[in-house]
Amino acid sequence: MWDYISQRIRLGTLPKTYVRPSPEKQRAKAMLLKKVEAQLRILADENSFTSNEFVDAQLVLNDFAAEGARIFMPIALPEDQFVALHLGFPRTFYVRARVHACYEAVMNPRVIQANPMPYRVWLEFVFNSESEREAVKQLHHQIQLVLRDESVVIPNTKR
Repeated sequence: MWDYISQRIRLGTLPKTYVRPSPEKQRAKAMLLKKVEAQLRILADENSFTSNEFVDAQLVLNDFAAEGARIFMPIALPEDQFVALHLGFPRTFYVRARVHACYEAVMNPRVIQANPMPYRVWLEFVFNSESEREAVKQLHHQIQLVLRDESVVIPNTKR
């Protein structure tokens, strides 16, 4: 059923003095999605950094948390695989992580991409010390500040 404001006023679920929010208020409530390029290094185990296998990925900054991140990738990764995540924005950052889950994202993109990223990978960060945990919390706080500021332009990192 269609939802008309006049019907809601008649039913008493909306005040008679309803005023639509101004465009400025609507923009203030809008969620800003900013996508950055990332790289994953696939590791043999939790403590190694010897792998030379790199995979390009994309990260929506809204999906970055202090405990983990969800990224888009061109290939599927098995659960419990250890990886190292490299971000270049808002600052260069490395963190080890474990693949918590990987699934194919059901998307019908309207824009054909040269490098499609059909897989969604849920990473859970692995910390060796409390200082690593604090560094990720600081990065998360910095990302939240970037998301609030509309004037920040994310640089194109494609080579």
